Amino acid sequence: MRVLLITPGTRGDVAPAAGLGARLREAGHEVAIAANPPYRNVVEASGCTWRELPGDLAPLLAGEGSGSSFRQLTAYMDLAAEGALTAAAEGVDAILVNAVAPFGHDIADRLGVPSAGAFLQPMHPSAAYPPMLLGLPRSLGPRGNRLAGLALAAAPAPRRPMTRPAAASAAPGASRTSSTVSARWWSRARTTGRPG
Repeated sequence: MRVLLITPGTRGDVAPAAGLGARLREAGHEVAIAANPPYRNVVEASGCTWRELPGDLAPLLAGEGSGSSFRQLTAYMDLAAEGALTAAAEGVDAILVNAVAPFGHDIADRLGVPSAGAFLQPMHPSAAYPPMLLGLPRSLGPRGNRLAGLALAAAPAPRRPMTRPAAASAAPGASRTSSTVSARWWSRARTTGRPG
C-alpha cells in the first residue's frame, strides 16, 4: 500500500511522522512524507520518500516576517495545501494527516482513498484538558476546558476555504460537500488528469 503522511509544521511534527513512516515501511508499505524543505533529511533518514511542501513555518513561529501572523499563517497553509495536492497526485492508496493538515482529508476524499488523523495530542473538546493548540500551562476546569475546545473547533481555520467547482464535484465518486481544496488544482486535475 502506498501511504502518504502530510506533515506541515516543524521538526516536532515531522520527526514523529518519520518514525511512524519507518514502521509502516517495515510492515511492507511504500511510504512518502510530505514535509517542508528544512526537514527533508529527517524524512530521508527514516527511509521514506520525501515530497515537498513549500514554505517553512519556523520563521513565523519565531516572530519573523512582516504583516499579521494570521495572514502569514494563512499563506503558509495555502502553500502546504497546494504542496499536499501535488504530493498526493504522485500516487497514494491512503493518506495520514497531522493536526496542521486537515485539508488532507479533502484531498483523500477527492482521490477516493481513505484518510485518518495521526495526531500527537488530543484534538477533540474535552472536560479533562484544555485545547492543546492553545498551549495553556494549566487546566481551565472541566467546563472551561470543554468550552475552550468547542470555541477553538468553531474558529475559522488559518487557510482560505475554497469550494470545489461544480463540474469537479459532479465527478463520479466525488463528494458533494464543500472543500478547502484549491479551485485552480481542481481545474488542472480535470483538464490534465493530474495537478501541476
